[in-house]
Amino acid sequence: MDPSANSFYEFGPFRLEPKERLLLADGQPVAITAKAFDMLLLLVENSGHLLTKEEMMSRLWPDSFVEEANLTNNISLLRKALGETDNGAAYIQTVPRVGYRFVASVRECRDQGSEELTQTTTDVLEDLKSVKQDLKPETSSGAIANSAGISEKTIRRSQWDRKLSILTLASVAALATVLLVLLSRPSQPSNVVYTQITSDGQLKFPNSCLFTDGNRLYFTEIVDGKLVLAQVSVAGGETVLIPTSLPNPVLCDISPSGSELIVAGSEGPPGKGPLWVVPLPGGSPHHLSDTPMGDAHWSPDGRQLAYEQGKDLYLAKSDASEPGKIATVPGDFDGFTAWSPDGSRLRFTVDNPKTWTYSLWEVAADGTNLHFLLPGWNNPVETCCGKWTPDGRYFLFEATHNGRTDIWAIREKGSLFQKASPEPVQLTAGPISFHHPVSSKDGRKVFVMGQVDRAEIMRLDNSGEWVPYLLGISADGVSFSRDGNWVAYTLYPEGTLWRSKVDGSQRQQLTFPPMLASRPSWSPDGKQIAFMARVPGTRWSIHLVSADGGTSQRVFPEDLIQNNPDWSPDGTRLAFGATLDAGGTSPVIQVLDLRTNQAYTLPGSDGLGAPRWSPDGRYLAAMARKLHELKLFDLATGRSFELAHGIYHFPHWSQDSQYVYIESSGNDPAMIRIRISDHKIENLVSLKQFRRLNYFFGGVIGNGLSYWSGVAPDGSLLVLRDLSSQEIYSFDLK
Repeated sequence: MDPSANSFYEFGPFRLEPKERLLLADGQPVAITAKAFDMLLLLVENSGHLLTKEEMMSRLWPDSFVEEANLTNNISLLRKALGETDNGAAYIQTVPRVGYRFVASVRECRDQGSEELTQTTTDVLEDLKSVKQDLKPETSSGAIANSAGISEKTIRRSQWDRKLSILTLASVAALATVLLVLLSRPSQPSNVVYTQITSDGQLKFPNSCLFTDGNRLYFTEIVDGKLVLAQVSVAGGETVLIPTSLPNPVLCDISPSGSELIVAGSEGPPGKGPLWVVPLPGGSPHHLSDTPMGDAHWSPDGRQLAYEQGKDLYLAKSDASEPGKIATVPGDFDGFTAWSPDGSRLRFTVDNPKTWTYSLWEVAADGTNLHFLLPGWNNPVETCCGKWTPDGRYFLFEATHNGRTDIWAIREKGSLFQKASPEPVQLTAGPISFHHPVSSKDGRKVFVMGQVDRAEIMRLDNSGEWVPYLLGISADGVSFSRDGNWVAYTLYPEGTLWRSKVDGSQRQQLTFPPMLASRPSWSPDGKQIAFMARVPGTRWSIHLVSADGGTSQRVFPEDLIQNNPDWSPDGTRLAFGATLDAGGTSPVIQVLDLRTNQAYTLPGSDGLGAPRWSPDGRYLAAMARKLHELKLFDLATGRSFELAHGIYHFPHWSQDSQYVYIESSGNDPAMIRIRISDHKIENLVSLKQFRRLNYFFGGVIGNGLSYWSGVAPDGSLLVLRDLSSQEIYSFDLK
């Protein structure tokens, strides 16, 4: 197909427009990278025909040598964009070891709308030419005029009036139609195509934004487990590290001149240490403030500094002197403060720790008019990380719906034909989640962090090799039935609960969006599955669902955050962690007796979570807050004692109750096991080669986060490795 033609393809609910490089689903744009778009177009143009991997790679990357993983990664992105599972074939069929075939029915169409609009305009112009030709002097009319004593000028004027009247009736309506079509086009920015800026494969630090000086982008990323400052050209290319001696450097802001960065650097929690100024393109950093501050940003004129401490927002001079509090927020500051271009307002993100939600707020620079932005929109509230375009016309921010994050815009300034509108307009949609928008200096592009979440369960086989397990499903927790024939898991990042045979057959979905599920635990009789769940805007709580499907039920309505349930071996009780809020305040272990629906707090469990019952019912193993202790409760004697000290993650028991398997962290992470009889620690296998997921839906123990690992029914070790990708993208604003 000629891309200059007004043609497009339709298949299912999708419309693929090559000229506009646009994929629509039911009329709504779908986010898709430039390379994935090229791949989809190639497949659709060859619908029904097999394309080999070699042919596709040579046509999509004609001047580059790329690995086959690039092809499979883009196929995975397309499957998600089209709503397929990894093994689905509604649109793209995989021919093992050979290539791919587009199998959906495709219809090639031609867009008549723009042609009709162009033709209408052309017709009007032709009418005008016709009138001009018709009004030329005519000999016959002149003769008639002279004989009647009427001037030729009067005759021509009469002809003009008559022609113009006809033209007005016939063509003004058409011109009005053209004008209405033009004015009815979206008055808000819309995206066309995504361009990948970085390709270094490194994770970007989630609590730090993007910044630009017009020529380069600056950000914080994670390399070999360490935080580093990095930069890349706005046109894309190689990522270059910015050398600094600061520990755990987190980028907070760039100066209006683009010559300096504000960086938080300390040995403590990232982003919460003293502030430093790092000169660009290089030089020694110097103190901005020794006092630990939160997110800090210079005003557009560079004369003031806004920063946060606890729940308070302060303004100071640009060198952090003479601070003064201007506002106290109703929650916890989540940072991401932004100044309006005229310096009159600030917007920032506030966390509600009780409901696990976050929202955008605004306050005037003089401390007045503190208010919640966008009330009544996006219920439950999950909006974050906004920035204005340099001209102040748009405010860009991220919002989360059903577990995926996209970029939205508010039009803040109107024009002759377009009014300002407080109603947000969605700019991105598709399989990629987008975060931290920042506008280019000319306001024509938006730069974003794009993330594709994916993980894979791996099993250590008898030969000592790690191989994909359960078809390599991406899950944040796995539980096996007592007979070892069934498995329950929650998909990552979807957060839906599933069960199947261990060979992957008889697969059934048990929960559905908007509910998020995590950490399933199969009942001893194999009839029920306990899990932690939440609907956006609510707290985590323990639920039960039948293994055959049906509606899940909350088992205990106490107003605490409940997590990580585990069954007693006799199936009469559930042990789970409980905290007051998302920050992990006062975590304890509670035990619920399902026969009486009465719960009690396990004595001596203050500061503990993630309880795991031994198969013989004698012990409960639990993790200490911040993951620095593994504790064992002897339920027969009522005594408890420390089993091991260090940074560990979720425990699992051996079938004979003689060992606890656990993952250790540090410079050399490993799977270890601890013998109960003498507390002897045995290193089993190093996990240094695996990149681990840095966050799970339910991986909270107190205020710590934990990786998932486990033990299969045959005793083989399981680990979940992170295959997610995070890169920087750009798209045009129209």
